[in-house]
Amino acid sequence: MKNTDQVPGQVSKGDIKTTLLCAAVFTALLSPGLSRADDWAAAVNALSLRAVRADLPAPAPSRPPKAPAAILFYLDNQNGDYVDSYIARQLPAIAELSRANRAVRWVTLYEKNALANPAQHSLELKDQVLVVSEWVNGEQVPLGNPAAELKGAKPSISNPEVLAYFLGKGLSLGAQHNILVMADHGVGSSGLMTNSLKENGKPLPPVMTNTDTAKAIMDSWRRTGSKVDLLVMDACLMSSIEALTDLRKGGLDVPVVASENTTTPTDNSLNYGKTLGAVAQAIGKGQAFDALGFGATIVKLSRNNNAINLSLVNLKLLDDALLGKMKTLFAALAEDLKDPKKNKAYGAAFTAKIVANKTISVGTSEIDLLTYLEMLQKIKALSDGVKAGAQELGSAAFPQTAAGDPGKLLAAWENDQPAYVSQKGLSIVHPLYTDDPASDPEAVQSYVATCRQEESLTFSALTGWDKVLKAYANLTTCALPAAR
Repeated sequence: MKNTDQVPGQVSKGDIKTTLLCAAVFTALLSPGLSRADDWAAAVNALSLRAVRADLPAPAPSRPPKAPAAILFYLDNQNGDYVDSYIARQLPAIAELSRANRAVRWVTLYEKNALANPAQHSLELKDQVLVVSEWVNGEQVPLGNPAAELKGAKPSISNPEVLAYFLGKGLSLGAQHNILVMADHGVGSSGLMTNSLKENGKPLPPVMTNTDTAKAIMDSWRRTGSKVDLLVMDACLMSSIEALTDLRKGGLDVPVVASENTTTPTDNSLNYGKTLGAVAQAIGKGQAFDALGFGATIVKLSRNNNAINLSLVNLKLLDDALLGKMKTLFAALAEDLKDPKKNKAYGAAFTAKIVANKTISVGTSEIDLLTYLEMLQKIKALSDGVKAGAQELGSAAFPQTAAGDPGKLLAAWENDQPAYVSQKGLSIVHPLYTDDPASDPEAVQSYVATCRQEESLTFSALTGWDKVLKAYANLTTCALPAAR
């Protein structure tokens, strides 16, 4: 593995004094991490440069050839406004983490404005630049040149080619284990890493789909031989059964930390220093890498946070057997909802539950999955088959005997804040339908659009969830509403 702590810049041969060069080369021979043949030229140049240029900062410390872990941050600058962005304010925290936890490697890729005045707000792709770095003892060390190395790929954070490029850099460092943090806006079943960027006035794809995210991660694993062991999504609405199914069917089976709620982009949303700092500290003390355990640590340390509600999802448990239980339940429920009396009872219970719990967050179309399953079991008008199916699915995904053991839960959660009392780890998309479609055409159009989105997803193809949404609204297709 080549040394990544090289010093940028060159020095002319005329500036090098022979005696100082010899001393530098001798120092290189004694320096750990700089003794390999392929690092020789870099070591000679860097150390001789240090010898004659006392004004340069002290060299970054050498790194162990195989660190126990690396934490990789894939960060958006929130649509061109770099200076005041949430991400820009996290960089000092990452710098401090790298200073306090030097056994772990810290790597970032983020967007920023390339304009002379970084406070200017620009949404043109040509005005953005990607910065990829390793942070060593608080210092930012360039790890590549994205503009040259991406070879024509659009340098947008929403481009899966950029994610694959970044992972190629980070995973190639050769750490024994890797944590990937993806921080930006999330839109659940549609994806994350959103942008409003334009190229010559034409909008770019606004989001990286969950399928593309999974593919970039899996392709990078195959290419480098190193895998992402824990995925942390510092974004809204990503603890969605639809999004997670896309990740699972894309090949990922690692633990995922995510939120089923909208998050508030404050400095303390995920609190990298507190949560990832605790993980890094444990690794630095020699604790064995435990992806589920470290994920649980991040969730637990966020339990009293009003800005974010995190869940730990064990993707290995989102298997064909569990999806099969959902398919059985949803088929029975869709059949029940064709009966007007059962449909009316279901609609009343669902509306009451949404109003009481304000759904997942005001303005969204999700409901907590476990809350929903518990609701189904209490609707007297529904068939015994639906009630039994809801109970069976709830027991399989959220076994009561698994308290304290995230390995047995599809999703674990910890937040005690009143705003999150109805959120128990996973959400499912289920918008309300209007009771009077004739007088509320906008509500109908919104519902139909959501239904059409769900109809297109892998989750619905595997479970038939879209059939429930159609039956609830008395729709034959996700297009034209039928009379109710």
